[in-house]
Amino acid sequence: MKVLITGGAGFIGSHLVDAFMARNDQVIVIDNLSTGSRQNINHHDGNASFHFIWSDITNCPDLHELCRDCDLIIHLASSVGVKYIMENPLNSLESNVLGSIQIMKLAAAYKKRIIFFSTSEIYGKSNATHLREDDDRILGPSFRWSYSACKAVGEYYLYALGKEEGLHYNICRCFNIVGPRQVGNYGMVLPRLVQQALNNEAMTIYDDGTQIRTFTYVLDVVKMIMHIADHQEINQQTFNIGSENVISIIELAHKIKAHTNSSSSFVFLPSKEVYDEAFEDIQVRVPNIDKLTALGVLYEPMDIDRIIANVVDYYKTPIVH
Repeated sequence: MKVLITGGAGFIGSHLVDAFMARNDQVIVIDNLSTGSRQNINHHDGNASFHFIWSDITNCPDLHELCRDCDLIIHLASSVGVKYIMENPLNSLESNVLGSIQIMKLAAAYKKRIIFFSTSEIYGKSNATHLREDDDRILGPSFRWSYSACKAVGEYYLYALGKEEGLHYNICRCFNIVGPRQVGNYGMVLPRLVQQALNNEAMTIYDDGTQIRTFTYVLDVVKMIMHIADHQEINQQTFNIGSENVISIIELAHKIKAHTNSSSSFVFLPSKEVYDEAFEDIQVRVPNIDKLTALGVLYEPMDIDRIIANVVDYYKTPIVH
């Protein structure tokens, strides 16, 4: 199989690159390295089955040819993280909408399968306890919801291309994917708290820390994506990708502090001061994964203690992250 991965130097994308390369598929990565890192994939340099293109998909001169010649497109390229979205509003909108539409049009034109990475932000501030793929979306005035709106445009665009042009697509809505290579620079809570704990710095917790979340190990996600990629009959479906194992942010912080034997203190910051007055956080965000488990793949999400241990070990290694 020849796979084109946009955003393949990023956290999730680089692990997918590893998985496809491990079974001798051909992999082409396009990434502008705005949030990804060349270091995540440079161990594949020199392999004839691997090719990296440093470019934004909105102005990649070879994009038509690359889409024409591949068997599968995995579209990850986007601006990610609440912090990045809030601080880079225009770039976030353009990359998340214009880039997605361009790659989707080419997938339809060349009759290529595409897997689109969407987000749990799709559901907005829904109060549903276990979010289903067909649940309502509830958005507020904060610019944070622009990311949700952008991904929704991508989902609707795929639906339209599927209906009118027969595009073969699948949509994956990710819930707090974590693991090695993820950085805390863009608002991702677990790597940020781990780094603060390892450095014995104050561990910053937004609001009161009672927010309920679920965290899913990146290699569990890769397993699901590889299964979808390998089964042509899975078509025009939307899946929540995540775990139903829940934990509050304050409990997460305590676990990280204990695991790292850190002397860090906890500092509680109002999220409206960190972002803006219109900012809205979500108290509970947990997926229903019935559709995912119905695929028939043995799926036992890694527990949070093992996840923390793996992330801590990653940040203890003597390399630049």
